[in-house]
Amino acid sequence: MSWPVIPVLEDQSYWLIDQARRGWQADVRPDILEPLGDLAAVAAQKTADDTTAPNGSSIALLIEHRGARAVLGADAFGTVLGAGLKGVAAHRGLRILEVDAFKLPHHGSRRNVTEALLEVAPARHYLVSTNGDTYHHPDDEALARVVLSAPDGPTLPADPKTGAVLELPATA
Repeated sequence: MSWPVIPVLEDQSYWLIDQARRGWQADVRPDILEPLGDLAAVAAQKTADDTTAPNGSSIALLIEHRGARAVLGADAFGTVLGAGLKGVAAHRGLRILEVDAFKLPHHGSRRNVTEALLEVAPARHYLVSTNGDTYHHPDDEALARVVLSAPDGPTLPADPKTGAVLELPATA
């Protein structure tokens, strides 16, 4: 069996090659977000825990230097990271481990950012590393949990291009 030959103009061939390389990602467009409304209802939505092997094998870090403390959550499971931070706090005779900055696990995924995790390591500044294009992170549920559980009006960088920062009101 022979395949029919389809004439393709030279400029179209470059477009076809580019589309083939990008595959399904070529159709990804930025999200247009609606206001969240009831944050408590959004935060309370039940979500399954992350169980993927690549995320479970990532390495999260607690960095301490000259009195400053930061958690880099990598793609860690929220349950595992929370238990680890709770263990550090308990070893130091503390109920919680306050941190200056917390880079949320898995780009702010609802499956990795849990209320229990946020309660054991409250932060002054929360960070999310994502542009949101492919997997649409951060998830609304994760950010609602941050807003509702964070003490003393934390900050959450909103736009790395402009440097805009959300100063969240204290809810406690």
